Amino acid sequence: MPFADHRGWRVDTFQGRPQARLAHLTARLVVRPIADSLLRTLFAIEVLDGPPPDRSILISNHKSYWDPLLIATCDPRIKPLGNAYWFDHGPFPWYVRNVRALPNDFRGVLAAVKHLQRGGIVWMAPAGYRGTCAAALESGAAHLAGLADAAVVPVMIEGMEHLPNLSLPRRPRHPVAVRYGEPHSLTSSTTQEHHDRAWREVLQAAEII
Repeated sequence: MPFADHRGWRVDTFQGRPQARLAHLTARLVVRPIADSLLRTLFAIEVLDGPPPDRSILISNHKSYWDPLLIATCDPRIKPLGNAYWFDHGPFPWYVRNVRALPNDFRGVLAAVKHLQRGGIVWMAPAGYRGTCAAALESGAAHLAGLADAAVVPVMIEGMEHLPNLSLPRRPRHPVAVRYGEPHSLTSSTTQEHHDRAWREVLQAAEII
């Protein structure tokens, strides 16, 4: 169910029941800083070639369930756009839906457009978790870029290949590199050939294909 309205929470607004507003504020002001500190204890995150510009969509490889949490600690502007399943299931749905991410359903996409239009950044893994198929990768990201007139930035997350699912690193400060590529504009492409070439360059830079 989009945005799980029966529970009263909202991803991008404080509207809703008072307890929903309190849950959101608690997650954002208390839980998120603690979670960020724990993540930085588990992982030594090095950001390379950034930061990405305002109003951009990060197109990323995705080798571990940690990826969206790690990428969101790199920049407060970043909101991951992820599988709606995790907003009601998994180990921490309350945390995901109140702080970290946007679901990849209709209302989540609308919230992502608003976030981008306010200068925010949205992270996407268009091939999915450990995905290798390039077919039909473009439609969601390109459509979102067109709706928000946003740049597309390839991102490589390195160091998570051997930590599938939510496996813990063997020792603290596991090295992770987040490498940003050059921004691309899909919306300014004058021909289909130029558009396809720009999109393929993004996927290749993120090592999705």
